[in-house]
Amino acid sequence: MRLLLVNAHGTADGGTETGIAELASALIARGVDVSFLNAYPPADLVEGVPATVLHKTHWRTSTTRRLASHLEDAASWPSGRLDRTLGKYAPDIVHTQNLPGIGTGIWEAARRRRIPVVHTLNDYHLLCPRTTLMSKDGSQPCRPSPLLCGMRTRLLGRWVGGVRRVLAVSQHLLDAHMGFFGGVDSRLARNPLRPLARTLAAPKAELRTIGYIGALHPNKGVDVLLRSLPAFEERGLVLRIAGRGALEEDVAEAARLSSALEYVGFATGDAKSDFIESCDLGVLPSVWREPGGPTWSMSDWLSAGRPVLVAPAGGLAEVAGVTPGSIAVEPTVTGILRSVDELRVQDRWMSAVRDARGLDPGAVFDAWVDAHLEAYSEVDEARD
Repeated sequence: MRLLLVNAHGTADGGTETGIAELASALIARGVDVSFLNAYPPADLVEGVPATVLHKTHWRTSTTRRLASHLEDAASWPSGRLDRTLGKYAPDIVHTQNLPGIGTGIWEAARRRRIPVVHTLNDYHLLCPRTTLMSKDGSQPCRPSPLLCGMRTRLLGRWVGGVRRVLAVSQHLLDAHMGFFGGVDSRLARNPLRPLARTLAAPKAELRTIGYIGALHPNKGVDVLLRSLPAFEERGLVLRIAGRGALEEDVAEAARLSSALEYVGFATGDAKSDFIESCDLGVLPSVWREPGGPTWSMSDWLSAGRPVLVAPAGGLAEVAGVTPGSIAVEPTVTGILRSVDELRVQDRWMSAVRDARGLDPGAVFDAWVDAHLEAYSEVDEARD
């Protein structure tokens, strides 16, 4: 089977992109011929795998590119360049993921070549140009404009006829897009646990260090963690934070002022593993409707055998307190401290650690890859 994986970003953007890279590597190991179509550089998802990049500059470094991408997303024309890319790789299946900078025209370009498309919903891009359904400052949910956002969504949706299967990382996302995809066969494909590159030491016998890794934005509840610092200090606990984003300077300043906070900056690869190993407990205090159920960050903590506090909103509401090792937490200072104090009781802490370390990331990951292969085979067999 020849598969074209279509996604906006390379590995630089973390969670979803790392998951796509790991999916590609696993598929290659099972004999699938994989190639990539990316919107922005770098195109380094998997070394040695052929890739086409549509734009020379990244939207983060070019205002012109950012504005152009928004316009191109809304237009989503099945361009000659998209058609030529399909001709170059001649895939049996096109699997699209995040589409900023590419647009849904790729679905129509594939349909014209009679190539089935599988699409994975990872976020709200098809409904919201910010991909979050949050206000610009990330402080509260927004109500999409029926005129502007609604028109954009209708333009994106005019090529849905090329999609043969929709996969979603949560039921919440499937429900949110119910009207967009109409009668297209839609199924869950939750983000999996993943086997680690190396074995990490177990959490300490008593809860000492709490970790947050991810985007430093208000919608992630990072400001709630910062307001919790005095109480952490009173309890002799240390909060470690890794990531980057709008609140980066606030986090760095708080780390200078509080002995209860350590900020390590952006962490990936071995540094990310080291960071997670240095923490006993993960925390995801998101105050927005997280699309993933679980998110990749939740998966990282549990794959490493760490219990994790999870705010039950959006897709996370489907797994918080349900997946072994996860504990549902109210994303407020009071809620976080209540959960932390419960875990400082020895029996409760050891039970949470046993739950997290009793999971089998390898088996979960293999089942996730199997589900993708099954989806590809089904749409291939059903092609017109």
